[in-house]
Amino acid sequence: MSFPWELCSQHSSALGTRKWLAEGDSVLSGCFAELACLHCVQMAFWQEKREGPQPCLIRRLDHLVLTVKSIEDTVGFYSKVLGMEVVTFKSEDFRNCQPMAHLTECPVSDISQQQLCQRQVQKTLQQEIMEEPASRAEGNRKALRFGNQKFNLHEAGKEFEPKARRPVPGSIDVCLITDTSLDQLVGHLKACGVTIEEGPVPRTGAIGPITSIYFRDPDENLIEVSNYSTDLAVDRVKH
Repeated sequence: MSFPWELCSQHSSALGTRKWLAEGDSVLSGCFAELACLHCVQMAFWQEKREGPQPCLIRRLDHLVLTVKSIEDTVGFYSKVLGMEVVTFKSEDFRNCQPMAHLTECPVSDISQQQLCQRQVQKTLQQEIMEEPASRAEGNRKALRFGNQKFNLHEAGKEFEPKARRPVPGSIDVCLITDTSLDQLVGHLKACGVTIEEGPVPRTGAIGPITSIYFRDPDENLIEVSNYSTDLAVDRVKH
């Protein structure tokens, strides 16, 4: 079976010394750690068998997590400037609760003493949950909802698990679609003291041409807000 090396010239030298596994497998021996290589191998099988890529299994985006320096500043910006709804919700699994350091290990070796120690740990943790502050019991996580999507907010250094490998404020570049005319939006942004970084300019959206303006939020994330340019695309967005 031939391999289309042009798909991944960066990894061709590493892959060139390896052999295919039995026909029907979709990975190379020893290449599990290389995501780019795995992608190329899958592409190679699709091309070899003259099969198209799998149909998309994803319907839509539900939420995106923003890691921010200040929850308060972010909530204020997005609610005032873009009219997003502020949502407070509870972290059901208490993912941000860190076990007390002195309870994580039992220092004794005697079995009966270890069992006693474990019971004490369970009792103490139960007490901590019962004495949970009212703010957490009622919900202390924040999100910004717009349409059927939302931004969940993580404060830098206090992220909830699991989280992105390297969550950093200011690393997001996102495009949001609006039904409001861009002229009206530009006037609103200026009234809010927001600097327009670029636009209106033509761009390409997911389902057609768009016109966009760019500005930044308190963490310097790049926010693109756009109108779709054709009636067909606008109709698809609404449905």
